[in-house]
Amino acid sequence: MVWGRRKTQHPQQPAAPRERDLVERMFEWHARADLAVAVEDFAAARTAQTLALDIATALAARTPDDVRAWQAIAATRYALIESCARTGDFAAALESADACLAAYAKVAESGGTPGGSGAETTALTADVRARRAVALAGNGQITAALLEADEAVCMYVGLGAEDWDSGCLPDLARVLSTVAPVRARYGEPDHAAATADYAIRLYVENAARINRRPDAPTHARCLFEAAQIASDLHAAAGRTDLALSAANVGRQTAAARRIDGFVRREQAYAGALARYTIRLTEDGKSDESEAFLAESCAIDPGAYARVAAEAYPLARARVEVPPLADALRAAQAMLRDVELPELLDGLLADPWSVQPSLSVPDRCPADVAPEIAETLAAAAVRMLGEGDPQGLRLCLEANVVFAGAAAREVPAMRHDFAAYGTLWAQALAMAAWRFHETGSEAFRWYAADLAAWLLGVLDRLAPLAAAQPDITELIRVGTTVARSVLDAKPREGEPAG
Repeated sequence: MVWGRRKTQHPQQPAAPRERDLVERMFEWHARADLAVAVEDFAAARTAQTLALDIATALAARTPDDVRAWQAIAATRYALIESCARTGDFAAALESADACLAAYAKVAESGGTPGGSGAETTALTADVRARRAVALAGNGQITAALLEADEAVCMYVGLGAEDWDSGCLPDLARVLSTVAPVRARYGEPDHAAATADYAIRLYVENAARINRRPDAPTHARCLFEAAQIASDLHAAAGRTDLALSAANVGRQTAAARRIDGFVRREQAYAGALARYTIRLTEDGKSDESEAFLAESCAIDPGAYARVAAEAYPLARARVEVPPLADALRAAQAMLRDVELPELLDGLLADPWSVQPSLSVPDRCPADVAPEIAETLAAAAVRMLGEGDPQGLRLCLEANVVFAGAAAREVPAMRHDFAAYGTLWAQALAMAAWRFHETGSEAFRWYAADLAAWLLGVLDRLAPLAAAQPDITELIRVGTTVARSVLDAKPREGEPAG
């Protein structure tokens, strides 16, 4: 049986015949699911995992105090998160993530994983939260997804996962590769690039040891996906050398993953060749690209167009909502009467750093988070008030930092919420309406997310309105904006972008 993704021996005491039959049937469905995942048939994997979950749930009902039963539910739910997300059912993925966290909480209450440690339960929970970030993003809960991604990474960093001896380094690399696409689509682009780059670095520097692990194929897929994201992000920023380097890692990894007759792997390899061809051309080496393009077209004639289409949204987003470094420079130029504090520099991601900050809490310590968010929000309000769209990036960052500080229960967010909350709500209202007005499907997802957060902030401000009439007016205007934005719902499905 698989308890928390680790195979353990059956209990020594004899099981009732019926229970033994159930366990063996669950083994069979897990085995079928593992085979389906290996060939990336996530629809088939989901079916097998659902049947395994039904059996695990029945076993838990029989022995509710047996930690192994809850471990079985958690392990199956964990696998289901990815299968549901990969098949586009993000609501089901989020449901499985929440149920998985509840099951692991039950495991922790019962003393942790059998034969394991508290650290192992923490690591397993971090894995779930990384996948939960993907599910949240797919459901349009953008800010919550970014916060969840940060939490997953912080949990692994807290375990010392950057050191091989911790036993968690490959898992940290996998989690970074999992959250990199979420950050690429909805977060700060240079931070997303640094996330993907660091995953690549961890994998490449420890390749020999990781390749000896039984889960090496999973990590190879994660490396390939991180390389694609990093290459596209660097290319969108004009960092052609870094983009080419990442594309080359992706090409080599895709070549190593090829299996004769496996169409998906062949298509992935053709796409990696096409991406490498594009990056060679962008880096002024088009004379070296012809052979790679020819090989790509021979395998999959549509690969080049597909890769170009995949990269376009990231390039477009960087223009429409510039990276934080550009927005801060524009803010300083516009707000000549205000000196932006050096504290903001800590938020910036250095794409060339070999030791990047991996999360917002890492870039923005809790004790100064409200002050940093306040500065960003104030600059966003000024810039949006004067029609400068670069204020959108400042508002997005302010919202994540404010929300993170509130989640971490920073005292200032309680004691001074009248001041912080008022500015937070003003920035949210202006940015939500600006995103809404564009008419862009991708921007309307941002608008809906910010509007939902706006209603939450206004709700917390409501008890303070009696003593401060300005808050009463802000609540009236903000509620109107939020309701108008939320009534114009984006189309169903995965958020674009």
